Amino acid sequence: MQQLLDDRISKQLRQRTKFYENNFGYKLYGEIFVTNKYGANAAETGKTSDYRQDDEDWWQKGKAEGIYVEELKYDQSADIYSTAISIRVDDENDNFIGVIKVVLNIEGIIKLIREAESEKKFSSAEFTLLDEKGRIIFSTRDYELFQPFSMFSDIKDKNGVFTAKNSQSETEKIFVYSRSQGYRNFKGLGWILVVDVDRNEILSPITESILNILIFAIILIVLAIIIGLYIYSTISNSLRKFEDTINSIAKGNLDARVDITTKDEFYTLSKAFNSMADQLKDLKRSEKKQKMQKGLDALEASYKTGFISEESYKHERKRLEESMIRSNVVDVKLLQEKGLVKNEE
Repeated sequence: MQQLLDDRISKQLRQRTKFYENNFGYKLYGEIFVTNKYGANAAETGKTSDYRQDDEDWWQKGKAEGIYVEELKYDQSADIYSTAISIRVDDENDNFIGVIKVVLNIEGIIKLIREAESEKKFSSAEFTLLDEKGRIIFSTRDYELFQPFSMFSDIKDKNGVFTAKNSQSETEKIFVYSRSQGYRNFKGLGWILVVDVDRNEILSPITESILNILIFAIILIVLAIIIGLYIYSTISNSLRKFEDTINSIAKGNLDARVDITTKDEFYTLSKAFNSMADQLKDLKRSEKKQKMQKGLDALEASYKTGFISEESYKHERKRLEESMIRSNVVDVKLLQEKGLVKNEE
């Protein structure tokens, strides 16, 4: 045994395992040993329980399959939970010359899961690693090694999702799982990584987003109603002013005007309407003056032909002239209001 441990290859293997232990911070390889083509130990990193391995299942399957990975188990000699990997060794002519067995510590896999747990986005997320038979290898919650996973019957495909209720808390959980796919010629161990998260925690951002959208939509609706009422009020008030002005003009008040100060289409329309009202007033005034002038001409003709007396003529003429003077005074006031003439003029 001591001769095997002091062998050059054994020392190189120990140096290699020490290198990985220093780099990873834990014993990555529990042990490594090499047998010859008869199954006898040829080199080893530590003492083995026997010298002959050809009667072992791992040796026979490694020789036959080229690479063989055992199920996870507790390695008593290395004092770790590990899986053993057996690799067939051939010479340059493809002749079988032995088998290498590597006891791989699963701490590296567990470390990856713990790193994923430390970076998880959902506080309720739990990670569970299962073997191909549905037994727990590792879990971020309390567990016993190789304890059966209660939801294993729901895992049917290589990858998938399913929901189930937690028997203790009665909360609904979403389970996401994925099976190991192997690598190159290695078919994989069939291990399954399961991540479960509370359904409410996953849906809470969606619910919150829907609530925010709903609040935003309500605010927009309220604003739309307020703006609509304001526009309706503005239009209604403007139309009411037009209606009142038209009714006043229809009753004979030619001085009535539409008073709109808002700078919109109704303001432009009110200016056009008021301009039309001014023209209507001027037209009425012109017609009245023409009518008075005709009356005055007819009075002159009646007096000259002797149809009326001089006293009647003077009295009626005075009345007509006073009416015309009042009409002229109104015209002057209108010009003054429009700023076309000054008061002193």
